[in-house]
Amino acid sequence: MVFRIALFAVLLVPILTPVIYFSDLMFLYNEKRILQLTILIFIGVLTAFVSKEQLKKTLRQLPNYFWIIFLCILLLAFISTLFSSSPFYGAVEISLLLMVIWVALITAHVTQNYYYGKYMVVSAACIVVFLYVLKFSIGYTFFMSGYESFPLWPASGIKGGITGFVNIRFFNQVQAFTLPLLIGGGLVMMPKKRTAGIFCFLLTVIWWMLLIQSAGRGIMLSSLSAALVSLFFLKKHIHRWIWYFLGTLLLGYLLKVILFDIIPIDTSSAKSMVRGGSPRLTLWPQTFFSSLEQPIFGHGPMSFAQIHTGFTPSHPHNSILQLLYELGYPATIGVLIVAGMGFKTWILQTKKNLKVKSDILDDTAIIKVSLTTSVLAGLCYSLVSGVIVMPLSQLWLALVFGTVLGLYNKGKSEQDIYISINTFYVYASKLFIIIAAIVLASVLIRDIPTLRENEKRFVKETDRHVFRPRFWQQGKIGFEKLDTIELKQTEKSNL
Repeated sequence: MVFRIALFAVLLVPILTPVIYFSDLMFLYNEKRILQLTILIFIGVLTAFVSKEQLKKTLRQLPNYFWIIFLCILLLAFISTLFSSSPFYGAVEISLLLMVIWVALITAHVTQNYYYGKYMVVSAACIVVFLYVLKFSIGYTFFMSGYESFPLWPASGIKGGITGFVNIRFFNQVQAFTLPLLIGGGLVMMPKKRTAGIFCFLLTVIWWMLLIQSAGRGIMLSSLSAALVSLFFLKKHIHRWIWYFLGTLLLGYLLKVILFDIIPIDTSSAKSMVRGGSPRLTLWPQTFFSSLEQPIFGHGPMSFAQIHTGFTPSHPHNSILQLLYELGYPATIGVLIVAGMGFKTWILQTKKNLKVKSDILDDTAIIKVSLTTSVLAGLCYSLVSGVIVMPLSQLWLALVFGTVLGLYNKGKSEQDIYISINTFYVYASKLFIIIAAIVLASVLIRDIPTLRENEKRFVKETDRHVFRPRFWQQGKIGFEKLDTIELKQTEKSNL
């Protein structure tokens, strides 16, 4: 019951926050971070009251090799933090990582042990897309009715927009995870409740339309690449899923042309966001060569966001380069090994267990294909965007990965699942989770009163009028150690 309550609380954040209006759109990012941290702290408090047996079952979700590699990575990250410029924020980053992994394990536990578990994340994706499409439809209708204060989506300028995100790319990150899940929801519902299936189909078309209109090169490449990789590994089973994917993509493009290129008389608020060359092409080599300066322990968690590093953004827009720079090469290699082994075992089991009946995949098969594509899309997009550092994206990654893990364990025999877990590790895990929750609570207490002040100071002392999101919307840290900023940059980055 405790874990189900915790998971329900987590699900509310990515479902509701994209569609709720706040009084100040420039503060949306921080609001979402505060909500995320509040939920994670709540989960940490609940964990203190979870029974030993319940914790054992949850820790058993992952194999022994994962825990060995994870503890090595955690040790390296801890050592790196001790030598970093901001040990406090390094500890915050590690604590956030621990809590996000804990959310994934809770999701896996619920998915494995309850029949409705495999439907949770798919249902959450369908709900958030429905609410967001409703929000978009209201704004579009008002604009077409002459209320220009409701500009077409996506609007030019943050304060006039109705996206619900400070940056349109954060919206794309949510789309990377939810689009494959929405396709899965439509395919699951179509044979059972045709009306609901058609409704999900229409939502998918609109979701594609908004994705295309956002003109995000990275999200388009990530979504298509994820579908192609899924097709490559599961080609004998997912032809219907792929046709649905391509069909909704085509209809979404046609709908985009109709609603944004043909119908509007004044399209100034729906102008294309296609941009020129990306500064990433300069940022990535700089990050790579800087990572070679500290190859073993890295520069420390959150170090890329240091104000004195010379990097304009607060993260390198590439998950692997971020890990190399901040945690070092051994830790990054460990992460890649775990990810590779996990993906391999998941694909092998999925191919083995997929069932095709009269060319119609059963529910579990559809959901597995959708989850596979969702994880791949998120990870692909993390190579060109800050997926692993944004609050909603972190929760979606944990929820999707946790559902994958739960379904994987559900497909194994009981003997394979329940490996031996020593009581010492149970209590140690509880202690780590509680400490992580305390650290996250401390950063809220410390930072919330000065968030506005730091944003103003950032603009004043650096002449950077575009905020650099990382942990907070103004993600640069280390102001307290600097009396002056020697280099002021006036150019705006399109990252």
